[in-house]
Amino acid sequence: DRGQVGVHRGGVAPAHQFHQRTDPMTEGNLVETDVPGDFAKPGFVIGKAVAMHQHDGHGPDAVVMGGDLVNRGPRPAECLEYVLEKQQAEGWRFVRGNHEDYVISRADPGIAEDEPAFEVHRASHWTYEQLGRDLSPLQSMPFQQSLYGPGSSEVRIVHASMRNNRDGIYSETTDLDLSRKIAPPGKQCPPPAVLVVGHTHRPLIRQLDGTLVVNAGSAGLPFDRDP
Repeated sequence: DRGQVGVHRGGVAPAHQFHQRTDPMTEGNLVETDVPGDFAKPGFVIGKAVAMHQHDGHGPDAVVMGGDLVNRGPRPAECLEYVLEKQQAEGWRFVRGNHEDYVISRADPGIAEDEPAFEVHRASHWTYEQLGRDLSPLQSMPFQQSLYGPGSSEVRIVHASMRNNRDGIYSETTDLDLSRKIAPPGKQCPPPAVLVVGHTHRPLIRQLDGTLVVNAGSAGLPFDRDP
């Protein structure tokens, strides 16, 4: 039932409730967004969400990390190592966020440390160093992931919107602009039944035409003014 969609402060959206024909007690998928670089957050938040939605001893069928796993946090290497282990052991999936792109950009040999632009991204450079300058895990993260329910209805996960991973969706986004963030003109991407996003650090549920848009909020640094 679409009325049962839950957006949990803490960056987790239970995707098992996103479609009318999906039984919320037997289909379980979780999306977590915007950790960022805080080793404690993925395990704690996902563990709490699994406990909330567990049924007959079964955890979620799929876990998708919705981007911004690293950067602006104290333990990016440990955080990345944790979720990579979960990818290998339990099939967790990822999408790339803008902060992954910021860290990847630090490998540009043309960046001089005495330039003002370096100071803007000093935190990203620190994260780059903490990761041992190994960017391969970040570079391998795709722009989007898709899960499919009964009747092949698509739940699509991207970091911010279908335009790019910095173009977020807000409550004040107009319907016209939202339609372009769901299905950008010129891109061969028909609107999904459900679009799950993050980036803004603000939980949100919106419906436009045949697409339900869910922002899972953030597992760290919430911007919703709710202490």
